[in-house]
Amino acid sequence: MTYLGDRPRLIQLQQARMNAGTARSELRNAPWWHKPALWWPLVVHKAGLAAAWGELSDQDWEAIAIHEIRSVAWDYWQGNSLYGNPFHPRALVHLDGVADAVMQQPEWELEVRDPRVTKHLTPDGVRALYRAEVERLQSVATDPVMLTHDGPSAIFARTKPGLRELVVQHKASGLRAAFYYGREQAGWVMSKTYSIDSIDSERIETESTRGFSWETYVGLGIGMNLYAHAAEVLPEVRWADKSISPTGKAVRRKLHDLDPWRWHLKECGCSTEWESLTSSDTSTRHTEPT
Repeated sequence: MTYLGDRPRLIQLQQARMNAGTARSELRNAPWWHKPALWWPLVVHKAGLAAAWGELSDQDWEAIAIHEIRSVAWDYWQGNSLYGNPFHPRALVHLDGVADAVMQQPEWELEVRDPRVTKHLTPDGVRALYRAEVERLQSVATDPVMLTHDGPSAIFARTKPGLRELVVQHKASGLRAAFYYGREQAGWVMSKTYSIDSIDSERIETESTRGFSWETYVGLGIGMNLYAHAAEVLPEVRWADKSISPTGKAVRRKLHDLDPWRWHLKECGCSTEWESLTSSDTSTRHTEPT
């Protein structure tokens, strides 16, 4: 029998069990694409692990093992200067390397060392879960449903009256971008998911989890689809390049190569004359950076 001698510890565990119960209820009722994000809150607060364990199913334990594999995979990518998403289908060529890295992981570095997790962390188990995670992310990334909301920009209502905001959100992943247009010749884009309110009434988000999963989906093609969808909704609008992050720049370069008239690229030789380009200009003269 576990001895819970001091009352603060008992209260702590009781609270953890209640939190776990709430999380399990949310997990049970959530759409399928929300479930991976809801598994981890069940166990992330280590002070209440002992109480929370009783709420977890075999599927949940497997999800925790995948969390461990994901962490090692991202470290492996950085350590080997690899580019792209570690769970893109083309990344499977590194499957054995990731499996070896997981097996070499010191046990004390695992966030959860319960045998119900570590039993999955065998060479064959890691490979199987890695492939399963690749398939899961592909099912999310290729889901075609996009949500849109177009209206006056609330955030810039005082400083830029008349500015409009089109929010495009990929329903399955929650990734979203805000497209601002209507005042100048060219609009601009904000693609930081954590800075944009969700327009999906079914999506469960809190201040601490708002947009937190965006890195999971980097490099799977969702960003390109968001931009392409906005271009379909607003076919006459051109978009200036204000990208800063490496990810944003990579997406912008692809867009500019596809349609240099619509998508400005700061690093392209045509940048200074971009505003005067016509829609009939071809992409061949716009692929070399300055």
